[in-house]
Amino acid sequence: MYEFFMHTLRRLFGSGLLRLSMTVAVGLLVLGLVMWSSGAFRQWCRAAQQRTDWRAVALSVGRGLFKLLLVFVLARVLIVALDHRAVLFEHECGRITDRNRDAVLMKWGGPNEQRELSVSFTEKRTWVSRTIKLPGEKGQVIQQEYWKEEEPQLLPVDGQLPSVVSRREQERNETVHQRGVEQADIDIRVHDNPRQLGNANYAGYDDQWRLKYVIVNRHSRSVTATVAYVFPSPYCDKVKVLVDGKDVTDQVAADCDESTWRIAMDAGARSTIEVSYESRGLEHLRFIPQRRVLTPHYRVSIRVQGIPARRLDFPIGSMPSLEKLSDIDGDDYTLTWNLDNAMTSLDIGVKLPVAEQPGYLYRRLLAAAPVGLLLLLLLLAGPRLIAGEAFGLPVVALVLVAYVLFNTLLVSLAGLNIDFARALAIAAGVLLACTALFRLLDRSDVRAAVRDALWFAFVAIGYSLISICDSERAALYMQIVWIGLLVYMAALVTRHHVLPAAGRKGA
Repeated sequence: MYEFFMHTLRRLFGSGLLRLSMTVAVGLLVLGLVMWSSGAFRQWCRAAQQRTDWRAVALSVGRGLFKLLLVFVLARVLIVALDHRAVLFEHECGRITDRNRDAVLMKWGGPNEQRELSVSFTEKRTWVSRTIKLPGEKGQVIQQEYWKEEEPQLLPVDGQLPSVVSRREQERNETVHQRGVEQADIDIRVHDNPRQLGNANYAGYDDQWRLKYVIVNRHSRSVTATVAYVFPSPYCDKVKVLVDGKDVTDQVAADCDESTWRIAMDAGARSTIEVSYESRGLEHLRFIPQRRVLTPHYRVSIRVQGIPARRLDFPIGSMPSLEKLSDIDGDDYTLTWNLDNAMTSLDIGVKLPVAEQPGYLYRRLLAAAPVGLLLLLLLLAGPRLIAGEAFGLPVVALVLVAYVLFNTLLVSLAGLNIDFARALAIAAGVLLACTALFRLLDRSDVRAAVRDALWFAFVAIGYSLISICDSERAALYMQIVWIGLLVYMAALVTRHHVLPAAGRKGA
């Protein structure tokens, strides 16, 4: 509390023109209070009030200026206090978006970026190294190397066949260059699941992958297809690999981050590969197709659950879906991509909205509180000045202080893990009850007391709810409030000034 008080005093005078204005205002207030503490001065003021000459007018003007300066300084003090409370709350509960992020990445994993399944083909061939000796006295020796199925015949030389001195066969796996994937259907499901560590929320999700590929051996001989797949996350659950409907998960060999398995394929054979698993990640999800490779049938779909489409986005370097996000309603929808015979160097994915932090609504409310304070001051002082009523400075000051206490109590309840709606109801109920009780005890002007209590309730509840809306709606609602306030003030002016003046002219 001491630190809060001293910081408010240090920031009270501000800088530039505000510092000059505050210095003059505080100086005049101190001078006025010192003069008012003198009994002789008070007696002179009472005597001057009873006069009808210029001294009475000057005294009335001076009292009005003194009240104006007092309201100005009071409003400045309360605004600085609200601003400092917002800074403290930001320090305690607000600047935590990246706090412990490394720990979160280790615990939950980072963004899932799934690369395309890769397929390479090899065939077993026999490489023959043969040494022959030509007939004749010199017996020339010739070294020959060839594939076994391409073995050349021994041709006679001078009517005699060469003799085979040595023959060695070696089995080799030779690469067969052909297109790997003929058809791909990628189905992804993303379910919103924010993660929390400490006081911070992170944009997390649970994801389910089902990748179905069809590969074809267009070679004239039997080949072995080696399938390599890199799982994107250090945590994958319910992993299953099917080849032509048969579960071969136990045959998958893991080498570092890459998982591989082999499929024997005859000439012209087709094979269907299905890979499915569940995982979890943060912030965004990305699927990376092979770069600039034509595939006759290539479809990708992402079903998003729990995230409104208007808040979704696509990661940098990713292509948009066929559907426009602005045309999608609800929070359960499917995005599709059609890449039949398409060459691309872009990715496919979705980017989650930034997770809403626990104190987000409180920070927005505190940021808007100074404007709410000025609005309340206008609502309290405006009708009194227009109607020519007595400006009860203690009443206005206490109602303004009650509004500041409403905001500070509200953010104090945030530290008790109370949801925003309940905290708003408690803070507004307590301070509204105190304000209403204080004002309704004034029997001299019940109508003004009820009006003050209603204005306090409007600013404390109505304006607070407006301030936590999204920026577009908040701007619209505030325009409606200002227009309504203008109409209200115009009605007061008409009632207290225009109509009486018209009546006097008519008389």
